[in-house]
Order: sequence, then structure tokens, then C-alpha cells
Amino acid sequence: MIAGCGAGCLQRVALAVIPVLFLAALVIPYILRLRRMAEREAGASAVLRQEAERRETRLQNTLAAHDLLTREFHHRVKNSLQIIQSYLTLSRRQKLPPHNIHLAEAEAKVQVISTAYRLALNDGEMRPISIPRFVQDIVEGTQGILCGPFTKIMVSVEIDATLVLDRIVPMGLSIVEVMIGALGDPATTLVRIGIAGAGTHDMTLVISTDAEHLKVTLPLRLMRGLQAQLGACAEPCKPQELLRWRFAAGPEPQASAFPAQGS
Repeated sequence: MIAGCGAGCLQRVALAVIPVLFLAALVIPYILRLRRMAEREAGASAVLRQEAERRETRLQNTLAAHDLLTREFHHRVKNSLQIIQSYLTLSRRQKLPPHNIHLAEAEAKVQVISTAYRLALNDGEMRPISIPRFVQDIVEGTQGILCGPFTKIMVSVEIDATLVLDRIVPMGLSIVEVMIGALGDPATTLVRIGIAGAGTHDMTLVISTDAEHLKVTLPLRLMRGLQAQLGACAEPCKPQELLRWRFAAGPEPQASAFPAQGS
């Protein structure tokens, strides 16, 4: 009886264990295969991660080298402009009027670009330029170059804003071009330069003189190009005004038409 019970128990255990062993024989190789696949994927991921890190390092090194070259380039441009301006100054002083007028005009234009680079390069980085500081500096420089003892230039900048180099240079050159035209007439004793806010983000550049019937012919194609680079819109001039432009602060210019200036 006991022997028969033992044999029956063994048979039941065998019947219970055999399916488990059969299932394990099927599942374990699959699990091992999945493990090997996971290990291969982990190895591939590590390789890809290392390659990405190497590429990131190379990219950072390239960008650092590019930034260094850019700073060096701007620094050399600034120094070159200062050398050219000094050369024009010495050449102008060696000539007597009226033979030095063209040198004076060229020097005034070069000092606009030189001033812009000087103010834009801050610790080797190109920065937006303060409009009040820039206008004050170029007017002081231009006054010493072009103006006689009886001519005065008044500057009023009522807005504290900035412009990037590519936009503030044409603004400065347009100011100098109008000043050259106004100061070319002996009737001019006062030139007013004003920049004031106009709306939320806009500002208006106005240049006027004290002469009642001053006729100034501005270089139309040159002024149109400067206006397009600044992204300004020409507005109708009031009496005694030679230029009235409206433009927005910010890095991107917006092209606009250039109607004839005049009152």
C-alpha cells in the first residue's frame, strides 16, 4: 500500500515537473538571447555615446577657434581703421583750404566706422552699440574735422536704445553725409541732430539747420542705400529740416522706399 502510494506520488511530481522543465527549456534560451541582444545594444549605445561626445568636443573646439579668429579679425579691422583715420588726419592738416576739404570728408566718414567698431568691441565680443554714446562721439569727431569756428552742432538724443554694428554704421554715415551737405553752405551756422522715440519701438532721426532757405542736394543713391541698410522709412521734412527718418530698434532692418527729402 505504501509502495503504491509512493509510486503514485512520484508519478504526480514527475507530471508536475516535466512541463516546468519543458517550459524552462524553451524560455531560458530566449531569455539568454534577449540578454545578449541587450548587451550588444548597450555596447552599441556606449560606442554611439562616445562618438557623440567626441563630435561634441570637436565642435566645441571648432567654435572656440572660430570665435578666436572672429575676435582677432574685428580687432585688426578696428586697428586698421584707426590707422587710416590717423593718416587722413595728418594728410588733411598738411593741406590748406580748399584743397583739404575732400580729405576732411573722407576722414569724417572713416571715423564713423572706426567709432562704431571701438564701441562695439567690448572685451573682445561684438556688442550692440548705445545710440546716445555713438551719436555724441561721431558728432564731436565730425565737428572737429568739418566745422569752422562759427559753426555749432547741437545733439539731442532722447531715447536710450542700442543698434547692432550693421545698422548703426549706416545711421552714422547718413548723419555725416547730411552734415557735409549742410556745412557746405556758408549760410549754415547751426546744425541740429535729434533722435527721439516714436511709438513703442520706433525712433525718429531728424537733422535740421538754422538757415531759412538752405538748399542741400544729398547724394540720392548713396542715401537710399544707407536708408535700406538702416531699415528706415523717410518721412516728409518740415521747414529747415534736411532729413527725417523713422526706424525701429533691433538687429533686423526693414527695407522701405526713399522719397525725396525736402520741406
